[in-house]
Amino acid sequence: MDAAYLNAIDTYEKILPQRNALLERINDRQASPKELRFWDEQIVAAGSIIIAGQAVGGYVLVDGQIWADLDHADGLDVQAWNSSNCEPRS
Repeated sequence: MDAAYLNAIDTYEKILPQRNALLERINDRQASPKELRFWDEQIVAAGSIIIAGQAVGGYVLVDGQIWADLDHADGLDVQAWNSSNCEPRS
């Protein structure tokens, strides 16, 4: 598995709670929406690497676990999507 992909997942999982906390502070009028720009750029950068890894490597992140083969993901409620037409794959 690509180290950049794993690093991006780690980064994304660290950024998301911080961004969500900022959103709560913005909602409570304790922070400025302008502060989101930094976190948005960080989460987009990490998310782009994750999406590329999924497209190229076939990896999917489900409930914090990386799955390379969803046929063996028993018990998970997972729906595979085709990004070209946004409809479920059969």
